[in-house]
Amino acid sequence: MVPNPCYVCSSPANECHFGSKSQICRACSAFFRRYVLSPKSAIKCRKDKSCRIFFKDPKICRFCRMEKCVSAGMKTSAVQPPREKYSEDKADSDGGSCYSASPFTYEVQSCSREMPRLLRLSAHFKNLERVRKLEFQNQEAPKSRNMVELIEILRKDMRLVSNFVEGAYPEIGQVGKIEKKLLFLNFFIKYMLVEPPFLGLTTGRKEMVLPNGDHYEEDIGRFYTGHLDIENLSEQTADKFFTPYWNEYKRTVIDDVWFLKPDVFEFLAVSGLILWDTGLEGLSDQGIEVCRGMREKLVSEIHFYYKNIKKVEDPCLRLGQIMMLLASVQKSFGKYQEELEMCGFFEICKNLDTEACQIINESLEWITNTHVWFATLRRPNLITERMSAGNRDVRQCKACRMKKCLEVGMQVTHVQNKRDRHDNEKVQAKEETVPTDIVPFCYSKVSSLPTELQSSTNFEYQSMHLKALHQHFTEMLRLRKTTLPKRRIIRSLHHAEALTIFRKDVKLAANWIYQTFPEFSERLNAEQQQLLFRNFYLKWTVFEPAFLAVLLGKPDTYHLPTGDIVDEVSRYYTRHMSTPPRCSLDEVSRIFTPYWTDFHNTLVDPVISAKLTIHEFLLLTAICLFDVGLDGQSDECRDYCQEVRQQLFRELNVVCKSSASEDSCFRFAQNMLLLPSIQRGIDVFEEELQVGGLYRFLSTDTDDWYKMVDGPRFEKK
Repeated sequence: MVPNPCYVCSSPANECHFGSKSQICRACSAFFRRYVLSPKSAIKCRKDKSCRIFFKDPKICRFCRMEKCVSAGMKTSAVQPPREKYSEDKADSDGGSCYSASPFTYEVQSCSREMPRLLRLSAHFKNLERVRKLEFQNQEAPKSRNMVELIEILRKDMRLVSNFVEGAYPEIGQVGKIEKKLLFLNFFIKYMLVEPPFLGLTTGRKEMVLPNGDHYEEDIGRFYTGHLDIENLSEQTADKFFTPYWNEYKRTVIDDVWFLKPDVFEFLAVSGLILWDTGLEGLSDQGIEVCRGMREKLVSEIHFYYKNIKKVEDPCLRLGQIMMLLASVQKSFGKYQEELEMCGFFEICKNLDTEACQIINESLEWITNTHVWFATLRRPNLITERMSAGNRDVRQCKACRMKKCLEVGMQVTHVQNKRDRHDNEKVQAKEETVPTDIVPFCYSKVSSLPTELQSSTNFEYQSMHLKALHQHFTEMLRLRKTTLPKRRIIRSLHHAEALTIFRKDVKLAANWIYQTFPEFSERLNAEQQQLLFRNFYLKWTVFEPAFLAVLLGKPDTYHLPTGDIVDEVSRYYTRHMSTPPRCSLDEVSRIFTPYWTDFHNTLVDPVISAKLTIHEFLLLTAICLFDVGLDGQSDECRDYCQEVRQQLFRELNVVCKSSASEDSCFRFAQNMLLLPSIQRGIDVFEEELQVGGLYRFLSTDTDDWYKMVDGPRFEKK
């Protein structure tokens, strides 16, 4: 057989080594292994990274030779470590392993039939730890790393984590290449938020531990400015602008990880749920089904782990606590996006090498594609004015003509909606006649509670929060009927009309909370009450409309407390304006339609899939009220919220057991997975609010909206 030339150095070769798809000679194979295992592997090219690699040359650039090996497809993860000489050395090397730190490792291995995915996950995670040691070869004591060093570490680790995902989840091959990249980018960004505190927990270090064993620089100013020559950013300025993001990260993710103390199998289950995200924009129906199926299997296996291996007293309660990490990560993810934008504003990343900049740009590109308002800000000439017109022009300027109409006193509010000439079906769709009491009609199922709750052996119905939630929610619906506008038909509203409804409804919601949880005002001061209520009502304005859309069988519309709807995006933002908008209706629709589509994909679709009952809806709403990790939240308030949450988790578990679902634990997990979807819906809503304020399409300032959401004045009893 005639030997083929080596892909790297052109010498004769007949074999593929270390996963390469091209022919590699033995010399380059040996070089690759030595380079990977060498502690001095971090070598740079002395020229311009374009050295000639030829086997007859006396001195070959190691850096360029290694780059060519990697481009040939050779994988560092395929290199086996040197064999240990003594068992003591092996014990020392495995001492810091997350996998070996779990006391349930052998029990999990014995249950391979019941937990195949968790077992496969743990094996590949153990391999990831080993490959990281080979890749980074960190022989020194752990030290702090700044942003430039962090990006270099993550640049290497991204490839290792990608191999880990492909090996641990062969099911990812069932989705297309674009969807696979979408899933991985979403996963890696969130994974790098939740893994550092977990690694710190397993090593007993209250630090943000990096994949190579080092940790984040604790001085925020030095973290962003160390080893960088940035003219417009000093250490003091960086500390001032970036400290709030780190405080948010600590409150939401780090504190939750240290409070819950998940073991390695719980952590891997959470990371799997992060990967198989069903609410990502761009996923096909087939991709969503694959993600949903994988989530179901992971939940089933972690429940088996709790019940039969870890022997947790209340498996569903522990499952609910762990799954709250998903909502915390989603909340921190929003702040991470803002932090990246601030880094771009201060040009922190401009001095990095080309490959690192490409990674950051890909992350930013993905974020801006999924959060479209940055794209709208960059769109040139979006708002146009055509002010040239005259009385004798054949095609008169509509803007100037409208301006003169308003000057003579013509009012937009006096224009009636256009009548439909012939399409009777459209008339029925737009103005559907319903009973006079529209609000109770929306919640026709609220008047009954499952009888199983009253005979529960775990909880007495009389002492459950659900009883008070149900009774006072019914009372709030009655007050809505007398307080909110009375209509016999469902109307399509504009922004000013919707805001008027919310101004009245926020007081009713606050009264509902007060009556349901009397200890709310007894144990918390007015400032903490207002903090919790503001966070709650923001979520209420997206969660209740999503539930109503499913309950009424109209998932494509936004339902208000009166039963009215928002279904025409362009008119919703412009019909209340006293002067003509600077944009055409098509331009307004192009700006804001993606937000409503995103709201449907991220929240309405999951609610449809969950098939929520009214009782599950009420309990999830209460869980949203008692949130933790909020900016300005006191330790006393956090402890109180954790206490109430545990009770609500138990009650939700009882409700799920009373449902017709065959697997009550999965039903419980499916409900809990809605919490990160609600948080994502809030992120979309707040971006839409900012863009509406930017283009002056809203009938009030953004600050006025948040002031209204604060609710009435709270007092401590």
